[in-house]
Amino acid sequence: MSSVQPEFHQGQGDEGVDDMIYIQNLTGDVILRNIKFRFQSQRIYTNVSTILISVNPYQEYPDLYNTFKYNQYHYSHPSSFSVTLSPHVFSVARDAYKHALGLSTGSNPQNQSILISGDSGAGKTEATKLILSYLAYASRTRAFRSAGGGKIVDDEGQAPSSDFDADFRHTFRLGSSQKRSAPKVSKTKNSIEYRILEANPILEAFGNAKTLRNDNSSRFGKWISVELNAKGKIQGGSISKYLLEESRVSVVASGERNYNVFYQVVSHMQSQAKSDEKNLWRPESFRYLRISNCTEIPGVDDSQAYQITSQAFSALSVEQQEQNQIFSIVQAVLFLGNITFEPANVDEAKITQGTRNAFLNKCA
Repeated sequence: MSSVQPEFHQGQGDEGVDDMIYIQNLTGDVILRNIKFRFQSQRIYTNVSTILISVNPYQEYPDLYNTFKYNQYHYSHPSSFSVTLSPHVFSVARDAYKHALGLSTGSNPQNQSILISGDSGAGKTEATKLILSYLAYASRTRAFRSAGGGKIVDDEGQAPSSDFDADFRHTFRLGSSQKRSAPKVSKTKNSIEYRILEANPILEAFGNAKTLRNDNSSRFGKWISVELNAKGKIQGGSISKYLLEESRVSVVASGERNYNVFYQVVSHMQSQAKSDEKNLWRPESFRYLRISNCTEIPGVDDSQAYQITSQAFSALSVEQQEQNQIFSIVQAVLFLGNITFEPANVDEAKITQGTRNAFLNKCA
Protein backbone atom coordinates (compact mmCIF):
# COMPACT_ATOMS: atom_id res chain seq x y z
CA MET A 1 0.00 0.00 0.00
CA SER A 2 1.27 3.51 -0.78
CA SER A 3 2.56 5.77 1.99
CA VAL A 4 0.19 8.54 0.88
CA GLN A 5 -1.65 9.92 3.91
CA PRO A 6 -5.15 11.38 3.74
CA GLU A 7 -5.71 14.83 5.16
CA PHE A 8 -8.00 14.22 8.14
CA HIS A 9 -9.97 17.46 8.29
CA GLN A 10 -12.38 16.03 10.89
CA GLY A 11 -9.65 15.32 13.43
CA GLN A 12 -10.17 11.56 13.43
CA GLY A 13 -6.47 10.66 13.64
CA ASP A 14 -5.72 6.98 13.18
CA GLU A 15 -9.45 6.15 13.33
CA GLY A 16 -9.82 7.63 9.87
CA VAL A 17 -12.36 9.99 8.38
CA ASP A 18 -16.11 9.33 8.67
CA ASP A 19 -16.92 10.84 5.28
CA MET A 20 -14.22 10.67 2.64
CA ILE A 21 -15.87 13.44 0.64
CA TYR A 22 -13.89 15.75 2.94
CA ILE A 23 -10.52 14.25 2.01
CA GLN A 24 -8.46 16.25 -0.46
CA ASN A 25 -6.74 14.38 -3.28
CA LEU A 26 -8.93 11.31 -2.88
CA THR A 27 -7.15 8.37 -4.55
CA GLY A 28 -7.49 4.59 -4.40
CA ASP A 29 -4.57 4.35 -1.96
CA VAL A 30 -6.07 6.98 0.32
CA ILE A 31 -9.48 5.25 0.28
CA LEU A 32 -7.95 1.89 1.22
CA ARG A 33 -5.79 3.41 3.96
CA ASN A 34 -8.73 5.28 5.50
CA ILE A 35 -10.95 2.18 5.45
CA LYS A 36 -8.09 0.18 7.02
CA PHE A 37 -7.69 2.71 9.84
CA ARG A 38 -11.39 2.61 10.58
CA PHE A 39 -11.63 -1.17 10.41
CA GLN A 40 -8.76 -1.56 12.87
CA SER A 41 -10.73 0.55 15.35
CA GLN A 42 -13.88 -1.58 14.75
CA ARG A 43 -15.51 1.07 12.57
CA ILE A 44 -16.77 -1.02 9.69
CA TYR A 45 -18.80 1.74 8.00
CA THR A 46 -17.45 4.72 6.04
CA ASN A 47 -19.31 7.31 3.97
CA VAL A 48 -18.47 8.83 0.61
CA SER A 49 -21.20 11.47 0.58
CA THR A 50 -24.45 9.45 0.27
CA ILE A 51 -22.63 6.19 -0.50
CA LEU A 52 -21.95 3.85 2.44
CA ILE A 53 -18.94 1.51 2.30
CA SER A 54 -19.05 -1.45 4.67
CA VAL A 55 -16.39 -4.05 5.47
CA ASN A 56 -17.59 -7.47 6.63
CA PRO A 57 -15.86 -8.15 10.00
CA TYR A 58 -16.92 -11.83 10.05
CA GLN A 59 -17.77 -11.49 13.72
CA GLU A 60 -20.61 -10.10 15.80
CA TYR A 61 -20.69 -6.53 17.10
CA PRO A 62 -23.72 -6.83 19.41
CA ASP A 63 -23.79 -3.14 20.36
CA LEU A 64 -23.88 -2.05 16.73
CA TYR A 65 -27.40 -3.29 15.98
CA ASN A 66 -29.64 -2.90 19.01
CA THR A 67 -32.66 -0.82 19.90
CA PHE A 68 -30.46 1.88 21.43
CA LYS A 69 -28.67 2.29 18.10
CA TYR A 70 -32.00 2.33 16.28
CA ASN A 71 -33.33 5.14 18.50
CA GLN A 72 -30.04 6.98 18.26
CA TYR A 73 -30.24 7.17 14.47
CA HIS A 74 -33.99 7.37 14.06
CA TYR A 75 -34.58 10.33 16.36
CA SER A 76 -31.49 12.43 15.56
CA HIS A 77 -32.16 15.77 13.90
CA PRO A 78 -31.33 15.57 10.17
CA SER A 79 -29.25 18.76 10.18
CA SER A 80 -26.87 17.36 12.81
CA PHE A 81 -27.01 13.71 11.73
CA SER A 82 -23.69 13.48 9.88
CA VAL A 83 -21.86 15.40 12.60
CA THR A 84 -23.03 13.61 15.73
CA LEU A 85 -23.34 10.04 14.47
CA SER A 86 -20.88 7.72 12.77
CA PRO A 87 -21.67 6.15 9.38
CA HIS A 88 -24.04 3.22 9.76
CA VAL A 89 -26.36 1.07 7.67
CA PHE A 90 -29.21 2.49 9.81
CA SER A 91 -28.40 5.96 8.48
CA VAL A 92 -29.02 4.75 4.92
CA ALA A 93 -32.35 3.21 5.92
CA ARG A 94 -33.23 6.30 7.97
CA ASP A 95 -32.60 8.73 5.09
CA ALA A 96 -34.65 6.58 2.69
CA TYR A 97 -37.50 6.32 5.20
CA LYS A 98 -37.53 10.05 5.96
CA HIS A 99 -37.39 11.07 2.29
CA ALA A 100 -40.12 8.57 1.36
CA LEU A 101 -42.41 10.31 3.85
CA GLY A 102 -41.22 13.82 3.07
CA LEU A 103 -40.00 14.30 6.64
CA SER A 104 -36.63 15.77 5.72
CA THR A 105 -36.35 19.54 5.69
CA GLY A 106 -37.88 21.02 2.55
CA SER A 107 -38.60 17.71 0.85
CA ASN A 108 -41.73 16.15 -0.62
CA PRO A 109 -42.57 12.46 -0.38
CA GLN A 110 -40.62 10.54 -3.02
CA ASN A 111 -40.08 6.88 -3.84
CA GLN A 112 -36.69 5.66 -2.63
CA SER A 113 -34.29 2.94 -3.78
CA ILE A 114 -31.38 1.40 -1.90
CA LEU A 115 -28.85 -0.47 -4.03
CA ILE A 116 -26.73 -3.04 -2.15
CA SER A 117 -23.81 -4.45 -4.11
CA GLY A 118 -20.53 -6.18 -3.40
CA ASP A 119 -18.44 -9.29 -3.92
CA SER A 120 -19.41 -12.67 -2.49
CA GLY A 121 -19.07 -12.56 1.28
CA ALA A 122 -19.19 -8.76 1.45
CA GLY A 123 -22.30 -8.85 3.64
CA LYS A 124 -25.07 -7.99 1.17
CA THR A 125 -27.57 -10.42 2.70
CA GLU A 126 -26.94 -9.13 6.22
CA ALA A 127 -27.15 -5.49 5.09
CA THR A 128 -30.50 -6.22 3.46
CA LYS A 129 -31.85 -7.82 6.64
CA LEU A 130 -30.63 -4.91 8.77
CA ILE A 131 -32.30 -2.35 6.50
CA LEU A 132 -35.55 -4.32 6.55
CA SER A 133 -35.28 -4.59 10.33
CA TYR A 134 -34.85 -0.84 10.60
CA LEU A 135 -37.84 -0.14 8.36
CA ALA A 136 -39.97 -2.61 10.31
CA TYR A 137 -38.97 -1.07 13.62
CA ALA A 138 -39.54 2.44 12.27
CA SER A 139 -42.98 1.41 11.07
CA ARG A 140 -43.90 -0.08 14.43
CA THR A 141 -42.58 2.80 16.53
CA ARG A 142 -44.24 5.37 14.29
CA ALA A 143 -47.54 3.53 14.71
CA PHE A 144 -47.62 4.57 18.36
CA ARG A 145 -48.31 8.09 19.55
CA SER A 146 -48.67 9.91 22.82
CA ALA A 147 -52.17 9.86 24.30
CA GLY A 148 -51.28 12.23 27.14
CA GLY A 149 -50.38 11.43 30.69
CA GLY A 150 -47.36 9.39 29.53
CA LYS A 151 -49.56 6.80 27.82
CA ILE A 152 -48.53 5.48 24.40
CA VAL A 153 -51.20 4.02 22.10
CA ASP A 154 -51.67 3.07 18.46
CA ASP A 155 -54.29 4.37 16.03
CA GLU A 156 -56.90 2.11 17.65
CA GLY A 157 -56.08 3.27 21.15
CA GLN A 158 -54.20 0.06 22.05
CA ALA A 159 -50.92 0.12 23.96
CA PRO A 160 -47.93 -1.81 22.55
CA SER A 161 -47.49 -5.33 23.86
CA SER A 162 -44.94 -5.98 26.59
CA ASP A 163 -42.91 -7.98 24.06
CA PHE A 164 -42.85 -5.17 21.49
CA ASP A 165 -39.18 -4.38 21.99
CA ALA A 166 -38.15 -8.03 22.29
CA ASP A 167 -39.98 -9.04 19.12
CA PHE A 168 -37.84 -6.74 17.00
CA ARG A 169 -34.60 -6.85 18.94
CA HIS A 170 -33.89 -10.33 17.52
CA THR A 171 -33.89 -8.92 13.98
CA PHE A 172 -30.83 -6.81 14.70
CA ARG A 173 -28.61 -9.81 15.40
CA LEU A 174 -25.72 -10.16 12.99
CA GLY A 175 -25.24 -13.52 11.33
CA SER A 176 -27.33 -15.86 9.23
CA SER A 177 -30.85 -16.77 10.20
CA GLN A 178 -29.54 -20.29 10.81
CA LYS A 179 -27.71 -19.00 13.89
CA ARG A 180 -30.43 -16.90 15.44
CA SER A 181 -32.98 -17.98 18.00
CA ALA A 182 -36.68 -17.67 17.32
CA PRO A 183 -38.45 -14.67 18.92
CA LYS A 184 -41.09 -15.01 21.58
CA VAL A 185 -44.74 -15.21 20.54
CA SER A 186 -46.68 -11.98 20.91
CA LYS A 187 -49.37 -9.89 19.28
CA THR A 188 -46.90 -8.29 16.89
CA LYS A 189 -46.50 -11.63 15.10
CA ASN A 190 -49.65 -10.77 13.15
CA SER A 191 -48.17 -7.50 11.86
CA ILE A 192 -47.12 -6.95 8.26
CA GLU A 193 -43.69 -5.85 9.53
CA TYR A 194 -43.12 -9.20 11.19
CA ARG A 195 -44.28 -11.10 8.12
CA ILE A 196 -41.85 -9.21 5.86
CA LEU A 197 -38.95 -9.97 8.18
CA GLU A 198 -39.92 -13.64 8.46
CA ALA A 199 -39.65 -14.07 4.69
CA ASN A 200 -35.86 -13.95 5.08
CA PRO A 201 -35.36 -17.44 6.58
CA ILE A 202 -37.34 -18.96 3.71
CA LEU A 203 -35.34 -17.08 1.09
CA GLU A 204 -32.09 -18.15 2.74
CA ALA A 205 -33.19 -21.78 3.04
CA PHE A 206 -34.12 -22.18 -0.63
CA GLY A 207 -31.73 -19.65 -2.19
CA ASN A 208 -28.55 -19.60 -0.09
CA ALA A 209 -25.65 -22.03 0.10
CA LYS A 210 -22.13 -22.34 1.43
CA THR A 211 -19.45 -21.36 -1.06
CA LEU A 212 -15.68 -21.28 -0.71
CA ARG A 213 -15.88 -17.61 0.26
CA ASN A 214 -19.13 -17.37 2.19
CA ASP A 215 -20.96 -19.79 4.49
CA ASN A 216 -24.36 -18.30 3.62
CA SER A 217 -24.09 -16.96 0.10
CA SER A 218 -27.20 -15.83 -1.80
CA ARG A 219 -27.24 -17.68 -5.08
CA PHE A 220 -29.81 -15.34 -6.63
CA GLY A 221 -30.58 -11.66 -6.95
CA LYS A 222 -33.66 -10.08 -5.46
CA TRP A 223 -35.70 -6.91 -5.60
CA ILE A 224 -37.57 -6.12 -2.39
CA SER A 225 -40.39 -3.58 -2.44
CA VAL A 226 -41.76 -2.10 0.80
CA GLU A 227 -44.90 0.05 0.68
CA LEU A 228 -45.58 2.73 3.30
CA ASN A 229 -48.77 4.67 3.98
CA ALA A 230 -48.82 8.42 4.64
CA LYS A 231 -48.26 7.80 8.36
CA GLY A 232 -45.08 5.84 7.74
CA LYS A 233 -46.51 2.43 8.55
CA ILE A 234 -45.67 -0.52 6.32
CA GLN A 235 -48.76 -1.65 4.45
CA GLY A 236 -47.35 -4.24 2.11
CA GLY A 237 -44.35 -5.54 0.27
CA SER A 238 -43.16 -7.94 -2.38
CA ILE A 239 -40.01 -9.86 -3.30
CA SER A 240 -38.92 -10.71 -6.83
CA LYS A 241 -36.07 -13.13 -7.51
CA TYR A 242 -33.63 -13.10 -10.40
CA LEU A 243 -31.16 -15.63 -11.85
CA LEU A 244 -31.37 -18.42 -9.29
CA GLU A 245 -28.37 -20.76 -9.70
CA GLU A 246 -30.46 -23.81 -10.59
CA SER A 247 -27.44 -25.87 -11.69
CA ARG A 248 -26.20 -25.99 -8.07
CA VAL A 249 -28.83 -28.64 -7.28
CA SER A 250 -26.94 -31.26 -9.31
CA VAL A 251 -23.43 -29.76 -9.62
CA VAL A 252 -21.65 -28.51 -6.49
CA ALA A 253 -17.98 -27.53 -6.38
CA SER A 254 -15.69 -29.30 -3.93
CA GLY A 255 -15.77 -27.68 -0.49
CA GLU A 256 -19.14 -26.03 -1.07
CA ARG A 257 -22.67 -27.10 -0.13
CA ASN A 258 -25.95 -27.41 -1.94
CA TYR A 259 -28.88 -25.22 -0.92
CA ASN A 260 -29.44 -24.91 2.82
CA VAL A 261 -32.92 -26.41 2.75
CA PHE A 262 -31.61 -29.86 1.70
CA TYR A 263 -29.48 -30.17 4.84
CA GLN A 264 -32.25 -28.75 7.00
CA VAL A 265 -34.74 -31.35 5.79
CA VAL A 266 -32.26 -34.24 6.07
CA SER A 267 -31.28 -33.19 9.60
CA HIS A 268 -34.92 -32.94 10.64
CA MET A 269 -35.86 -36.28 9.11
CA GLN A 270 -32.90 -37.97 10.79
CA SER A 271 -34.00 -36.63 14.18
CA GLN A 272 -37.49 -38.03 13.57
CA ALA A 273 -36.45 -41.38 12.09
CA LYS A 274 -36.43 -44.69 13.88
CA SER A 275 -33.03 -45.96 14.97
CA ASP A 276 -32.76 -48.45 12.08
CA GLU A 277 -33.59 -45.71 9.51
CA LYS A 278 -31.29 -42.93 10.72
CA ASN A 279 -28.50 -43.84 8.29
CA LEU A 280 -30.92 -43.29 5.41
CA TRP A 281 -31.17 -39.63 6.42
CA ARG A 282 -27.47 -38.84 6.62
CA PRO A 283 -26.31 -36.16 4.12
CA GLU A 284 -23.73 -38.64 2.86
CA SER A 285 -26.59 -40.90 1.75
CA PHE A 286 -27.54 -38.48 -1.04
CA ARG A 287 -25.38 -37.91 -4.10
CA TYR A 288 -26.41 -34.27 -4.47
CA LEU A 289 -25.11 -33.60 -0.95
CA ARG A 290 -21.97 -35.75 -0.81
CA ILE A 291 -20.43 -34.91 -4.20
CA SER A 292 -18.74 -31.79 -2.79
CA ASN A 293 -17.26 -33.56 0.27
CA CYS A 294 -18.75 -30.88 2.50
CA THR A 295 -21.95 -31.56 4.43
CA GLU A 296 -21.52 -29.44 7.58
CA ILE A 297 -20.75 -25.85 8.52
CA PRO A 298 -19.07 -25.25 11.91
CA GLY A 299 -21.46 -23.49 14.27
CA VAL A 300 -24.55 -24.11 12.14
CA ASP A 301 -27.29 -26.40 13.47
CA ASP A 302 -29.28 -27.53 10.42
CA SER A 303 -31.99 -29.08 12.59
CA GLN A 304 -32.58 -25.78 14.39
CA ALA A 305 -32.50 -24.00 11.03
CA TYR A 306 -35.31 -26.30 9.87
CA GLN A 307 -37.43 -25.18 12.83
CA ILE A 308 -36.77 -21.52 12.01
CA THR A 309 -37.74 -22.08 8.37
CA SER A 310 -40.92 -23.85 9.43
CA GLN A 311 -41.78 -21.04 11.85
CA ALA A 312 -41.25 -18.54 9.04
CA PHE A 313 -43.70 -20.46 6.84
CA SER A 314 -46.23 -20.38 9.68
CA ALA A 315 -45.71 -16.62 10.11
CA LEU A 316 -46.63 -16.24 6.43
CA SER A 317 -49.83 -18.29 6.95
CA VAL A 318 -48.56 -21.41 5.20
CA GLU A 319 -50.46 -24.28 6.81
CA GLN A 320 -48.62 -27.31 8.18
CA GLN A 321 -50.06 -29.61 5.52
CA GLU A 322 -48.73 -27.37 2.75
CA GLN A 323 -45.36 -27.13 4.52
CA ASN A 324 -45.17 -30.93 4.62
CA GLN A 325 -45.85 -31.05 0.89
CA ILE A 326 -43.08 -28.53 0.19
CA PHE A 327 -40.55 -30.43 2.29
CA SER A 328 -41.66 -33.71 0.66
CA ILE A 329 -40.76 -32.25 -2.73
CA VAL A 330 -37.32 -31.36 -1.35
CA GLN A 331 -36.92 -34.99 -0.22
CA ALA A 332 -38.03 -36.24 -3.65
CA VAL A 333 -35.35 -34.15 -5.37
CA LEU A 334 -32.69 -35.75 -3.16
CA PHE A 335 -33.93 -39.28 -3.92
CA LEU A 336 -34.05 -38.52 -7.65
CA GLY A 337 -30.38 -37.58 -7.44
CA ASN A 338 -29.57 -41.12 -6.29
CA ILE A 339 -31.13 -42.78 -9.32
CA THR A 340 -28.66 -44.32 -11.79
CA PHE A 341 -29.06 -45.49 -15.37
CA GLU A 342 -27.73 -48.35 -17.49
CA PRO A 343 -27.64 -48.99 -21.24
CA ALA A 344 -30.70 -50.59 -22.80
CA ASN A 345 -31.03 -50.72 -26.56
CA VAL A 346 -29.06 -48.54 -28.97
CA ASP A 347 -29.33 -44.87 -28.00
CA GLU A 348 -31.50 -45.84 -25.06
CA ALA A 349 -31.05 -46.17 -21.31
CA LYS A 350 -33.10 -47.43 -18.44
CA ILE A 351 -33.19 -46.90 -14.72
CA THR A 352 -31.05 -49.39 -12.84
CA GLN A 353 -33.40 -51.83 -11.13
CA GLY A 354 -31.74 -51.42 -7.75
CA THR A 355 -32.17 -47.65 -7.70
CA ARG A 356 -35.73 -47.94 -9.03
CA ASN A 357 -36.77 -49.90 -5.99
CA ALA A 358 -34.64 -48.01 -3.50
CA PHE A 359 -35.17 -44.44 -4.59
CA LEU A 360 -37.69 -43.90 -7.40
CA ASN A 361 -40.51 -45.41 -5.41
CA LYS A 362 -39.74 -43.01 -2.55
CA CYS A 363 -40.37 -40.08 -4.89
CA ALA A 364 -43.93 -41.14 -5.60
